Amino acid sequence: ARLGRLAAESGLSAFALTDHDTVAGVDEALRAARDTELTVIPGIELSCPYQDRELHILGLFLDWKDPALNGALAALCQARRARNERILSLFQQDGFPLTWEDVAGTEHGFVITRAHFARALLKRGCVSSMNEAFARYLDPGKKYFLPKEALDPEQAIRLIHSAGGFPALAHPLQYRLGWTGLNALLSYLK
Repeated sequence: ARLGRLAAESGLSAFALTDHDTVAGVDEALRAARDTELTVIPGIELSCPYQDRELHILGLFLDWKDPALNGALAALCQARRARNERILSLFQQDGFPLTWEDVAGTEHGFVITRAHFARALLKRGCVSSMNEAFARYLDPGKKYFLPKEALDPEQAIRLIHSAGGFPALAHPLQYRLGWTGLNALLSYLK
C-alpha cells in the first residue's frame, strides 16, 4: 500500500511490482491503486544462477495467481526457509546473539535474504557495516554462506511464459560481462 501511495504521490502513471522470488505483494498493490489513475503491472524478479553469478529475470504483466508459478515459488520459499534456518543455526552454534526475529523482523510472506542476516549482524553490533557482514561472513566461500535453491534461467522463463508474462533481463550491466559476454547471455536466454 505504501509503495502505491509513493508512486501516486510521485506522479507516476504506472509501476511494476517485481519483488524478488515472490508475488505476495501484488494483491495489496492492486488494492492500493484501485481508486486511482495508477496502473500496477503485476510482476516478479526471479533469481537464477548463470556461470559464477546470479541473474535476475523480470516477469512483467503476468498472472500472479498462476498455479504453476505459485507452486514453484512455494517450493523455493520452503527450501529457502530451511536454508535460512541452517544459516541462523550456524551463527548461533558459534555464539552469535542472533534470533529469527532479528533476521526476519516483522516481514511475513517475503523473501529473507543474506542482506537480512547482514542487517541483523549490524544491529547486534557484530559488524560495523553491511559490507563487513558480507565480506567476513556471508559472501560465497565464507562459513555462513550456503547456496540457495534457485530456478535455472530456462525454468524461470518457462514459468513466466506459462503465467502469460513477458520475461526481461534485469539490470544487464550489473553482471559486468562486457559486450561480448552480455550478447552471449542474451542469445542464451533468447
